[in-house]
Amino acid sequence: MKKLIICEKSSLAKGVISGINTMSYGDKMKTIEYYKGKDALSSLYYYENNDYIVTAVVGHLFELKSIAEYKGVDKLSWNDIELPFKPDNFDFEISLKKGFSKRLEMIRKLSRREDVDALYNCGDNDREGEILIREILHAIDNNKMVYRLALSEVTDATVVEGLNKMISDSDYDDIANEGFARQYADWLYGINLTTYASIKMGDGMYNVGRVISAIVRAIYERDMEIKNFVSKKYLVGYSNEETNGEKIELIDKEKFEADSSNILTDEIKNDCQNYLDQLNRSTFKVTNKEEKERKVKRPKLFSQGKLQNVMNTKYGYSPKETLECVQQLYLSGYVTYPRTSSEYMATAEIPKAQEIINALNKEWNCCLELRNEKSIFDDSKVESHSAITPTNKLPDYETFDIKLKNTYIEILNRFKAVFYRDDYIIQETILLISNGKKEFKLSGNVTVNAGWSIFTSEKKEKQLPDLNVDDVVNIDFKPVQKETTPPKHYTVTSLNNFMINPFRKENSENDDEEYKNIHAGIEIGTEATRPDIIERARKHNLIKLSKTTYTITEDGIHYIEVLEKLKIDISTEKSVYLNQLIKNVYRRGMTIKQCCETVFEEIDNIIKEDVDVEGMKQEKIVIIKAKCPLCGGNLIEKKGKYGIYYACEKCDYKQSQKTQMPSSDEICPECGSRMIWKKSKYGKMLACSNYPACRYIKPSEKKKVEYSDEVCPECGSKLAVRHGKYGKFIACSNYPECRYVKSKEKKKVDDTGEVCPNCGSKMVWRNGRYGKFEACSNFPSCKYIKK
Repeated sequence: MKKLIICEKSSLAKGVISGINTMSYGDKMKTIEYYKGKDALSSLYYYENNDYIVTAVVGHLFELKSIAEYKGVDKLSWNDIELPFKPDNFDFEISLKKGFSKRLEMIRKLSRREDVDALYNCGDNDREGEILIREILHAIDNNKMVYRLALSEVTDATVVEGLNKMISDSDYDDIANEGFARQYADWLYGINLTTYASIKMGDGMYNVGRVISAIVRAIYERDMEIKNFVSKKYLVGYSNEETNGEKIELIDKEKFEADSSNILTDEIKNDCQNYLDQLNRSTFKVTNKEEKERKVKRPKLFSQGKLQNVMNTKYGYSPKETLECVQQLYLSGYVTYPRTSSEYMATAEIPKAQEIINALNKEWNCCLELRNEKSIFDDSKVESHSAITPTNKLPDYETFDIKLKNTYIEILNRFKAVFYRDDYIIQETILLISNGKKEFKLSGNVTVNAGWSIFTSEKKEKQLPDLNVDDVVNIDFKPVQKETTPPKHYTVTSLNNFMINPFRKENSENDDEEYKNIHAGIEIGTEATRPDIIERARKHNLIKLSKTTYTITEDGIHYIEVLEKLKIDISTEKSVYLNQLIKNVYRRGMTIKQCCETVFEEIDNIIKEDVDVEGMKQEKIVIIKAKCPLCGGNLIEKKGKYGIYYACEKCDYKQSQKTQMPSSDEICPECGSRMIWKKSKYGKMLACSNYPACRYIKPSEKKKVEYSDEVCPECGSKLAVRHGKYGKFIACSNYPECRYVKSKEKKKVDDTGEVCPNCGSKMVWRNGRYGKFEACSNFPSCKYIKK
């Protein structure tokens, strides 16, 4: 008998097929064409051998029904909705997205074959992946045994191990229940309060959500704090005199603050000068000198959030870009599961860590050794997924594009830093300088052994002056005017840290409390959802990201003011409270229905207030004759940065006043919106009006697809010749379901046969302006060049 494996996406199916093909008792998987469409884009395939059938979906085939669908109508104006709305008895229903009926029918027929006795749920190893496949199993009325193939890494060995374990999918019921509770609660909160706020204001759509609203609120509050900050002047004493030929900088902690009018009066200045004169008349000596060698604490492995911080600070990548890179590396089998909040590995993974170390030492001579320490392996800090690490499948990362390469190198180097055999040792020097009453402390360090620091940018040295006990230190304190400074804008790093632990007050080396809070749901969003939600806030022009800094926009300020006026509580505390309700479902503290009832009660209380919003509307509404091509709603005139534009009063649709976009009678096969004519540099084209949410463009009938003789290694479709910005390239004809692009043959990097003495990576020949030279292949993390 055979097992049907339903994968969340074609790239995951590719990894599963590769693992099955390594099984000694099985034959190779064959590509079977289930449905032949007009072209490869509309054709459907599955893969089969004597023991397994593998098929793939393309993300969610289903979505929660809209209010209109519950009411049994095609369209429903927001003004016709009785708020608050909930499905009867909280029995949520799903509907199949347009364009996926044939794919669902294929899965149904495969599951009902007489030679299939069981199925595998191979969604991504998270809550969303779990419920995504369960929705399909529910829709096809499956009554056969279901196992779970949850892959922490997409390697051949992990696939084989997962298939042989045959873990029941029912073991993941708690995770699934949390996933459904999150999905239903977000639907209730979003659809009710978004509709309520938008109807009340009548000047556009106000996208309300328990996470997006809390994020915008946090950035708003910080920016308002900065805007309203009143700087206060003060005086301090500063000395920077030479002693034994070296300048010694001393800053006194005593502050002489300005008066209530923020003026440094003559009296205040005189008081400061008299105080400093007393210091200058005294003698300062070195009273104590302490020198000791110290091992610097190693960094932790990466969680998704901490990796996003590093990639943004070092390379300027947005959180979404980093997540996409790690996801691609995961699906290729090079790193472990990306959507994790933990920086630790489970103790059961010690043998796996040893395998990775062995592979790195063998292939790249990395000089790593296993360190079985609680700072690395701690079960109490691993809830669902362990930290992101490389796998024992080592790539030739020199062939990666630059973003993928940088991301992999950072993950690899962090693993090396944690397990490198040599410690990073510094000699730390502490000097105490005192006049008997006032004491100053100077700290410095120099490197004794670079050790694991060669894999990071954390190494910082500070050389202290060569002073000994009883040496007299020359001083000349002078008053220096300073001002108090406002808090800093949120950066990618600080916003990430805030969302991970919103109530953390200070940095501490002990993270026990932090992980306790994370596991209890005391966070805003999750590692899996935050990047997309932040991008959505940016898309709606509520916040702005400039390099590494987030700021609130004018639209964002108005958004917060409206929600405050409507008494929609979007505080950090409220977002955390809702997150804890959902987490309580996972802990079996309440049922999905009880969670939804509690959320709905919150919504009901807000809507019952029925707040009057007169005077809050920003502009007079001018309705034009044209209708929205997306939903049929009225188009209203608005003023923007670049002049007048038209926006739908019901949805997100916008168009320029100058742009003529006549609609057609055709419907988008991807999302069901109306198709409209657009202009491009290549002429007119028929495209989905729901852009950018849907990017479907109807293929030109005039141009014939030029196929190559090759077959896509990911989905089995034909490869086609396409034209891009930089000329011709070979890609899968099954785009956008399969996004495979054949890599161009890159120049082979010549290995010199030597090993980098700094980091243990391979040495390669490179070309420079002065000819060939030998350099480390681990550039830019390691910049060693052989002299």
